[in-house]
Amino acid sequence: AGADHDEAAGADDAVPAMPAFTAAVRERLRWAVEDADQRGHAAASTGHLLLALLTAPDDELDELLSAWGVHRGDVHAEAARVLAGGLGRPGGG
Repeated sequence: AGADHDEAAGADDAVPAMPAFTAAVRERLRWAVEDADQRGHAAASTGHLLLALLTAPDDELDELLSAWGVHRGDVHAEAARVLAGGLGRPGGG
């Protein structure tokens, strides 16, 4: 009975199929992994992905950030600071 329960629970936890990624998304994922590697990090995190997204020109992202009153360069600088270990230190210092 326990095996049946485990199988049923596993079915509920199944991850849905991932949609196909565009070439641009695959490139940003690669950039995130490369950034993590260059920083000596064991794995790429959401911070690495954020930096990768902010690195390449993207009109849609710029429009979204602008609507929020956010500047791409400011977000990029802050994400880079956090990844470098500056979390919690104002101005990175």
